[in-house]
Amino acid sequence: MRLGAFDWDRAVDDARTAVQWLRSSRLCTGRIAAIGFCMGGRSAFLAAARAGADAAISLYALGIAKHLDDVRSVAVPVQLHYGLNDEHIPKS
Repeated sequence: MRLGAFDWDRAVDDARTAVQWLRSSRLCTGRIAAIGFCMGGRSAFLAAARAGADAAISLYALGIAKHLDDVRSVAVPVQLHYGLNDEHIPKS
């Protein structure tokens, strides 16, 4: 499965690089938000927790429960959106 083989630490490094690059752009206000769906929702959450994003919006962040230790690192606004009857995301 592709999700199981995905390197989350490398994705965080890539997000950190993107945040730094965007902040250096003359077109940027200096504030960076990450948004993602499913696997991207998990990436957005990790961008807020570890990569310096100023906010994150995660929709159906599949597998986010594997990163609950990162919740303590989040010091910026994060919104998590889930459907009530999603067979892939248990209510717990």
